[in-house]
Amino acid sequence: MGKPKNICIVAVDREALTLSYLERSYRLYILRAYNRIILPGGDGFSWLEDKGYSDEISSFVLRNRLNTETVVLSISAREAITTYLQLPEVAREDAEKILRFEVEKHIPIPLESVIYGYRLRTAGRSGGLEGAIAAAEKTTLEGYINLLEEAGIRPSIVCLDLEGHIKYWMDRQSAGEKAFLFLRV
Repeated sequence: MGKPKNICIVAVDREALTLSYLERSYRLYILRAYNRIILPGGDGFSWLEDKGYSDEISSFVLRNRLNTETVVLSISAREAITTYLQLPEVAREDAEKILRFEVEKHIPIPLESVIYGYRLRTAGRSGGLEGAIAAAEKTTLEGYINLLEEAGIRPSIVCLDLEGHIKYWMDRQSAGEKAFLFLRV
C-alpha cells in the first residue's frame, strides 16, 4: 500500500476540536482546509452528546469536498497511558510477543477496558529495540469514533498527540527521534 493521497485529520484535546485536510502533491502534503472549534470547558466529555459537533465535522467534509478514505483521529496524550521499554536484541516477531505480554504489567487499567497499541524501533547505538506502548479507555475512544461516524466518516488510524509530534519534529528537524503511537480501531 502506498502513501495516502489525501488525509483528513480530526484532532481532539480538552480545548478544541481541530479539523485539517492535507492534500498530497508530489512528495509534500499541503494544508488545504483547516477549522478549529473551541470546546466548552467543564465536565469533560459531555460535549460529545451535542449533535452540533458532528454537524460541524460533516459540514467541513462537504464544504471542502473531502475524500475521507484516510481519516486520522488524533487524541491528546493526556487521555492515554504510555510507557517505553528497552528490549533485548531479539527477532522483531519475538519482540512483539514480549510487548504484548508486557502490556498487562504496564497498563493499570484492565485490558478489556482499553484499546492499546505498540510500536517497535531500533534502539540506536545501544543495540536491541525500544518498545512504546499506549492505551486509552475504550469508552473515550468509542465516544470520539461515534462522533465521527455521526458525521459520516470513520477513522482509519488513531494516533496520540499528532500536533505534538509535528511540533517536535519541526523543532528538531528529525522525524526519527520520536515514534508515533497508534491505537487499533
